[in-house]
Amino acid sequence: GCMSLPDAGGILEPTTQTHHHHEHHHHEHHHHEHAHDATEQPPDVSVSPGFALILRQLGFAELAANLLWVQMDADSHREMWHRVDFALDLIPALDPTFIEAYLLKSFFLDTYRKEHDRALDVLEKAVKHVANRIEIWQQIGVLCLNQGGRHGEKRNLPRALEAFGMMFRFSEPPVYAIRLYAVTLAAMERRDEAVNILEKSAADENRNELHRDLDIKMIERIKSGEKF
Repeated sequence: GCMSLPDAGGILEPTTQTHHHHEHHHHEHHHHEHAHDATEQPPDVSVSPGFALILRQLGFAELAANLLWVQMDADSHREMWHRVDFALDLIPALDPTFIEAYLLKSFFLDTYRKEHDRALDVLEKAVKHVANRIEIWQQIGVLCLNQGGRHGEKRNLPRALEAFGMMFRFSEPPVYAIRLYAVTLAAMERRDEAVNILEKSAADENRNELHRDLDIKMIERIKSGEKF
């Protein structure tokens, strides 16, 4: 997945990415590639931007975005990053609801280009189009919390708190969301509030036992005065 998550022991554990309807292409493509002999060049199945735009004119914007996604995947395996970059800009233009493209573009800018402001900007634009996808809110929070400075020089803790808070408007927020919210409060030195929230969470009998334990460990870390 293209989620970069803060690595504060026990805030998170690897999450299974929700399977989105665009993802099955991804897997087909991989099987297809392993079938090739290592010495054989994969066939060139380039989807040109012009072709994509014609499809859009014909009313097949979503298909065009899907085809570009498959093409982008092939280009990334060959490390043709300039084409990947281009596809990631074009996909949302064709289909503004294709959030994987925003997430990947942001990840690419943040991780490879170290253009952290642009990475955040991509997500802030995305959320205007698709406010109902929890992954974008989580990722805005992660970049704004910027734990350990791995996403550049800046932090925007109020925005991180707001973004993580948005995750609770969804019917089933991830089990670790409460810890992301609490850690952000702790980073703002609002430690009492953070502890209060986690104590309630740890006392919730419907909550998975592992996560109740992780809540308790996080309470200890927050009380110890650790900087987040």
